[in-house]
Amino acid sequence: MPSYKELMPSLNPLQNTIRKLTDFTLPNQDLRNFRDRSRQEAATATAPQREALQGTRRILDQQRTQQLNAIQRNRSLLPQWFQQNLKQTASQVRQQEAKRGVASSGVGLMNILQAGQAPLQQQAQGLQELIGQQGQMEGNYLNQLLSQVFGPQRELAVQQGAEATKRYQTYINQAQESLFQGRVQDAERLLNEAQLEYNALIQQQEGRLLQEQMGYQKMLTEEQQRYAQNLPGLATQGVKLSDAAIQAHQMASQLGLRLTSGYRDPKKNAAVGGSKKSKHMQGLAYDFSGSKKAMDQFAKWAKSSGLFDQVLWQVPGHYDHVHVSWKAPSSGGSGGKVDDWLTQAIRITGVPMSWLPHLRTIAMKESSGNPRAINKWDSNAKRGTPSKGLMQTIDPTFSRYKIKGYDDIYNPVHNAIAAINYIKSRYGTVTNVPGIKSMAAGGKYRGY
Repeated sequence: MPSYKELMPSLNPLQNTIRKLTDFTLPNQDLRNFRDRSRQEAATATAPQREALQGTRRILDQQRTQQLNAIQRNRSLLPQWFQQNLKQTASQVRQQEAKRGVASSGVGLMNILQAGQAPLQQQAQGLQELIGQQGQMEGNYLNQLLSQVFGPQRELAVQQGAEATKRYQTYINQAQESLFQGRVQDAERLLNEAQLEYNALIQQQEGRLLQEQMGYQKMLTEEQQRYAQNLPGLATQGVKLSDAAIQAHQMASQLGLRLTSGYRDPKKNAAVGGSKKSKHMQGLAYDFSGSKKAMDQFAKWAKSSGLFDQVLWQVPGHYDHVHVSWKAPSSGGSGGKVDDWLTQAIRITGVPMSWLPHLRTIAMKESSGNPRAINKWDSNAKRGTPSKGLMQTIDPTFSRYKIKGYDDIYNPVHNAIAAINYIKSRYGTVTNVPGIKSMAAGGKYRGY
């Protein structure tokens, strides 16, 4: 089978044109120039603020230098003060000893040394105070630097960076706009040339494409016929393939079940002890076997699908397999009409086609597929709003969920549209409808 690439002409000319039209990449040198220009302009804009901050720092440095010089001067005077105090103290001691008539002796020297401890302590205290003043001065200097210089410098740097980024993006946008404007005429010319070339390629391949499509259709038909022959008993008996047969076969394959019985001729049916009325002899029944879990899942699906008129599982004679049977496909009966009506409503509302079997179940349970049905006995009827139509909607619900232009409650398509919209609004999806959930769990249908 040829691939789609072999059936289609080359799209390279059109792709090349699109690539040229959408390539607005700027040269790297231009980008570098924009970057440098943006940085320089942003730096120039903030230069006055930076200079002011440098001036503030110079003032703070000058104040610090003055304070350090003053402290240093005071520190250099401490030895002089100590010597003066020591001399004065020694003189006072000698005078006191002279008054007492004590001659110079070791006792006098001891008195002088003891008296000199006070000036020494004063010098140490003065030095400690100067050290404390210097530490406090340095701390104040650093705090002022942080608050008056470093902090504002950081904010200014952030501001400068943001301004540079803004200018850089502006220059890039301007350059790209200029590039775009300059290419408009060239773009039109390139598009016209590419379109002409593409049209020529299509014309050249048109005959070949038609032949390939015809061959593909033939192969598809053959594949469908082979698939039909693989559905046991149906094709060989001339039975029209039904939705039930195909979906049962697909679901069983997904769950890993194996088909143990399909079509049986009367002789084989009698040999296996089948019923004289068995639908196996009509090609309208399947038996599937596999794991208990898979058979449970298949049986629940079959009961909730509305496709089958009989599902037998976990009942006498059906403990090792699941039996499903269905009605022969109709060529125009009410069942076919219901599916047609529901299919139209599904396409109009946009819900998945997987809703079809569940909507069919609701329609058949609610109205038996009769679009003119009216329920005159339930609680809605007692309130004066009887359920009507294919899906048995009441007037207020129909009015709220119908689509404009689909206003006839007795029109089966209109009625189904309103019912689908109601189901979406209230339950989210059709499998959450109470009756469908109940049947999927093996229970009875309940109204929605």
